[in-house]
Amino acid sequence: MKIGDMDEVPQLKEYIIATYGDQIHDKSSLASVFNTNDGFKGFRCPMKRVDGGWTLNFQNRYFVEDIPEGFCVYKGIADLAGVKTPAIDKILGFFQKFMNFEFIRDGKLKGRDVGRTKAPQAFGITTLDEYINGTSRISQSKL
Repeated sequence: MKIGDMDEVPQLKEYIIATYGDQIHDKSSLASVFNTNDGFKGFRCPMKRVDGGWTLNFQNRYFVEDIPEGFCVYKGIADLAGVKTPAIDKILGFFQKFMNFEFIRDGKLKGRDVGRTKAPQAFGITTLDEYINGTSRISQSKL
């Protein structure tokens, strides 16, 4: 099997159902899987009230968790594999300024705050072989 085959990627609806199970009240469509999922209750737009209106809340978990534990992981693996990630680079470059973090520098996941992520680089992994085969000396402080 070559990397990127469709059978390697779970279908979104089935993945969400497998993950949330009985928390979903209507499993008939992708929209209903999201709209009736108790696991998603309480999630709100990451905004906060300011004088004169609303602004993005960069301390919201969508930023402080999802970026370092999501986008940065994808970026880190792509860097190890030599895959360009222009969309991820643009997203990280834009939002890291507002979060007062530096994850990406010079197009690579090598900013001063990489250690705050769950990317392979935060664990001392520097090659794709180390990542795939587990041959790196992972920092015990991160485990």
